Amino acid sequence: MKKRPIPASAWAKIRLFAMDVDGILTDGGVFIASDKTETKRFCIIDGLGLVLVRASGVDLAWVSGRPRWRRPCGQRSSRSASDPGQEGQA
Repeated sequence: MKKRPIPASAWAKIRLFAMDVDGILTDGGVFIASDKTETKRFCIIDGLGLVLVRASGVDLAWVSGRPRWRRPCGQRSSRSASDPGQEGQA
């Protein structure tokens, strides 16, 4: 089946871009410090893409299946969501 390009009028209707974080915006790896805190690495190229999406007027939402109380890096993910252009934020 031949893929058809999506017309610009269809793209213009998008108001929200929601995505999972773990394994989508990260490489799936977890760094565990000696104090048992987790850190995840985000790709700056993905961050730039999110900045461009937001600049086009589309809202962003991050979705996670892990409850916040079980996710040590949840606070870091939330902070990065407010500024997805920050390199190295986890």
